[in-house]
Amino acid sequence: VQDTYRVDDLSLGLSDVNLRGRVLATDTVRTFDRDDGSEGRVSNLTLGDPTGRVRVTLWDERADRATELAEGVSVEVVDGYTREREGDLELHVGSRGAVEAIDDEVEYVPETADVADVAVGDTVDLSGGVIEASDVRTFDRDDGSEGQVRNVRLKDETGDIRVALWGDHADADLDLGDHVLVTDVEIDDGWQDDREASAN
Repeated sequence: VQDTYRVDDLSLGLSDVNLRGRVLATDTVRTFDRDDGSEGRVSNLTLGDPTGRVRVTLWDERADRATELAEGVSVEVVDGYTREREGDLELHVGSRGAVEAIDDEVEYVPETADVADVAVGDTVDLSGGVIEASDVRTFDRDDGSEGQVRNVRLKDETGDIRVALWGDHADADLDLGDHVLVTDVEIDDGWQDDREASAN
């Protein structure tokens, strides 16, 4: 047991995890029905530190922290525990744990892939300048709900690629010339044999 963990120290089966990180992304609170008929609440944060990033799942009374913390704020997770979800390691915070803002600034510098090197099927982080940006487009899903997407083209030193921003990401305040980072994008077959990055 360590006093404080870093992201690359995490492994399955850990409890009493204290970890400091920078908030990279926040999520809304979702509700669900438990087997016993009670209602549960869950939300997510993404935290980064100098060694990587991790998804943090907040349960029940802790779920509201995801809506109270701003991106870029440094926090400490207290008394978390690790779980696996769809092959990825996550840090969970329940009633015993907490997520508290701290004064120390935690650095996060992502390792980004070069546009020229990405291949269909990869999940990567990309950074570059915005050289094209379309308007937000809405569409109807099969289930009748409405979705939205916006396409931007990112350029780095090695090439450029179209990035499809789905859902809430389509509302990001992006203009030509902005330098942006997109994380965990999936590389798909795009139009006219081009590769396309999908940010969902």
